[in-house]
Amino acid sequence: MDFGNWLHEEQYISYLAIRRKDDPIPSGVFVENPFRLNPWDHEDSWYLFEESTNEGHREGDVRRTENGFWKWSSIVTIPVESAIGFKNVFEFYQGNPPAGTRTGWMMHQYRARLKFEGPSHLQENISLCRLFWHNDERVKTS
Repeated sequence: MDFGNWLHEEQYISYLAIRRKDDPIPSGVFVENPFRLNPWDHEDSWYLFEESTNEGHREGDVRRTENGFWKWSSIVTIPVESAIGFKNVFEFYQGNPPAGTRTGWMMHQYRARLKFEGPSHLQENISLCRLFWHNDERVKTS
């Protein structure tokens, strides 16, 4: 399975809606929390992770990393046949919140919620994230 070849966001939501706990991880997908990473170390990458509600580095709409922070920008609802999907858009800033320098790094976080009560073997709180560059000029990182 190659998420990079999928053309529609609905495909990501459908995948998340039926994912089971023991399903294999697709090739080329990292299993770690992308909100803890500096984006320039992991350009154009996909992440599958189970989000914990008690992550210590999360402060409202901001998620800190070693060299900056991810700031929530917007949310889009994506309905599919069996689930309601959500795409959260995050932007990476260097520095400390609430000030910081916008860098052009973006992350889309996809999540799904079943429309009907599903079987208990489905994975809960799972996110599929894509980290990518969205500007023409890169910010110096060193």
